[in-house]
Amino acid sequence: GGLNSPMNSVEALTQTLDWEARELENGTVMETLGIGYTDDRSDRHVERFVSVVNEPLVGTKDDDLRLLEPAVNILPWLVDRRSIKTNWWLPHQNGQLLNFTEEGSSQQAYQAAWVLSWAEVTYYYPPLRVFGHPLTLGDVVSGLQNTRDAPFVEPNLPENNPKRVAIYSKPYADV
Repeated sequence: GGLNSPMNSVEALTQTLDWEARELENGTVMETLGIGYTDDRSDRHVERFVSVVNEPLVGTKDDDLRLLEPAVNILPWLVDRRSIKTNWWLPHQNGQLLNFTEEGSSQQAYQAAWVLSWAEVTYYYPPLRVFGHPLTLGDVVSGLQNTRDAPFVEPNLPENNPKRVAIYSKPYADV
């Protein structure tokens, strides 16, 4: 992960299509499957997904992929920091857990964590491969994913929030 990740372009994502696991013909292209652009590697650490709808306000979808790439390091820490005992007292770029005890500490802090861009670029942890491969976020939500009218997104859109007031909302169930 990080800014120099090889997975920071739509083209790189299309090259990960696991046609064997999906029982497709060699040479099948991701664009024909209706799953958008997704990281289809069986050993991926996070879901990387790019919908085919909604362009960014500035730049390209590749730019949004590069912008969100640091989430690869942050999302697993947010979810797993309580459940992996060896990580409890390790210093981390996002902060160290303090006042931690054994009791009640073995559960994940959250079910999942994700970050979503204006251009429908999504990074999601944990990767859906934990439910069996091949399964990606693109398989679940389709390549036409459009979150702009979702209840947790709509109030934050620029046209609905011209003063850019920070809006915090309850966690919503996963897609």
